Amino acid sequence: MAYRERDRIERRRWDQEQEAEQKLAEERRLAPIRKAEAELQETARKLRAAERGTALNGKEDPTFVRSLLSDPMKTIRLENLEEANEYNLRSAHAFMAANPEYHQSQANADLIANWCMRNDVVVFDAETLGNIVGYLDGLALIEHRSEPQPEPVIEQAPAPAPVQQNEAEGVDDSGRLKLYSKAEIDRMSADEYKRYFRIPTKAYLEYEEKGAQW
Repeated sequence: MAYRERDRIERRRWDQEQEAEQKLAEERRLAPIRKAEAELQETARKLRAAERGTALNGKEDPTFVRSLLSDPMKTIRLENLEEANEYNLRSAHAFMAANPEYHQSQANADLIANWCMRNDVVVFDAETLGNIVGYLDGLALIEHRSEPQPEPVIEQAPAPAPVQQNEAEGVDDSGRLKLYSKAEIDRMSADEYKRYFRIPTKAYLEYEEKGAQW
């Protein structure tokens, strides 16, 4: 029996050692992959930061800028800047009508106008404006409307119980105050009514009158 128990212990120890070695080998195998993934993520982060910086303050590659233009905007020719401004205003209205979710904030307007100015986009149509907004939104630069917060639910205190009509205040048999309903009053005898509502009897009134004369 002792021999078998020792064999089980040894076997368990050997299994644990094999499992530990397998885990170590797997960690060594995955280490280069994880390192490469981390480096790739860091490179992507730096690239995105550079793209955001260029979109905010720099000048884009002209070939990329041209890729954002619609086909008509690649060949359009306008007579003067005033005509271009009027065309752009109509295009902006068309874009916003087609994209009601777009947040018409001053920050968005300034962002788009400055980007167009730096990249020599003098005139645009609704399609081109949509491409520019999509590009800037992909860099998380476009403002969006904040979601409305639900109003807090205020629990109202329960309304006080309505006072029953046709109640009258009297006393009970122990002399304590008590409200009597009309139904209770209707069931009272004359003596009960006088007692509960402290209506003096004729004899009591005569006694009081005599006492006042003394």
